[in-house]
Amino acid sequence: MYTTYFLLVLLGISIAIAMTLLGIQLIKIFGGNFITLITTLGLAVSGVTLVVFLFKFVFLKSISNTEGFREITKVQHPQLFQIIEDLTIEIGTDVPKKVFITEQVNASVFYDSSFWSMIFPVRKNLMIGYSLVNASTKDELKGILAHEFGHFSQRSMKVGRYVYNCNRVIYNLVYENNSFEETIERYGNSHYILKFTFLLAAFIVRGFQWILKKVYEFLNISYLSVSREMEFHADAVATHIVGSDTMIDSLLRMDLADKAYNSVVEFVNEKYSEEKKISNLFSLQKDVLQFFGELNNLEFKGRYPLVTIDEIDKYQKSRLIIKDQWASHPTTEERVKKIKELNIKKTNPNNAEANVL
Repeated sequence: MYTTYFLLVLLGISIAIAMTLLGIQLIKIFGGNFITLITTLGLAVSGVTLVVFLFKFVFLKSISNTEGFREITKVQHPQLFQIIEDLTIEIGTDVPKKVFITEQVNASVFYDSSFWSMIFPVRKNLMIGYSLVNASTKDELKGILAHEFGHFSQRSMKVGRYVYNCNRVIYNLVYENNSFEETIERYGNSHYILKFTFLLAAFIVRGFQWILKKVYEFLNISYLSVSREMEFHADAVATHIVGSDTMIDSLLRMDLADKAYNSVVEFVNEKYSEEKKISNLFSLQKDVLQFFGELNNLEFKGRYPLVTIDEIDKYQKSRLIIKDQWASHPTTEERVKKIKELNIKKTNPNNAEANVL
């Protein structure tokens, strides 16, 4: 990607210089009459526009959407932050820049990104869904967080950040061209010569975009297997900390926890239309989760049902995801198989409910 883009930039600058020099040469040959002057102006402006097109993404920044997120602090939740700090030491990674809590059955790493984040390190934020905490034991939550910190620590995440930003760069150059096209329309219509020079620049841009689309396809196909291995690696990091059984129990239960949460939300919305409300949605989620476990004749770990691999097809796909748009996850079955192969046993797991944290 770097090589392709660098070559396109060199080519773009060379074309811009050539267009400007061509205009100057026309003035030397035909004199400084109106036609040659406007042709030179059109060629020069088209060249500059072409260069600006190639560099415009450098100033763009992607701000993560934190609507519905609530930032939490160590003062508010000392036990949770102690676990977070202990895990970062054990795994050998950085403490999150910020920690947020939401209502989701989800946990993820996210960060603001820009072109410069491909070059300079970016501190990452951690999002923890309370509906996920609400359906986990302390050790299971520890494993979930360890999985996320496994992504913090892995070198391949730098590749992921690179691929994600490359995708954004290519998408911006290929699809977000309103300003470039508006410039052509605004100034090109003022004179037919200007329109011709701008259409020439547009033709060159279309060629660049075709090349970038091919790079986009190659980049993502090549990265697919790497992103899958990143998930397996993060699972392995977490499994070494909490053990295979705890990780599998947590992973298999999340789909049922999500089903319980969505059922509660649907129920609450119905009651809201009747001008009724409940005092604690999450308490009800736990009750419904327990009910689903009993309905399906599942074994229990305390109040939490133990979902088997045969049960997971009844529910939605796992929601334990890294939100970056470059991520591609293996299936739950594949993840469980890999965790079983590690066969890491831990004695005396902490099966207390995680929501007390």
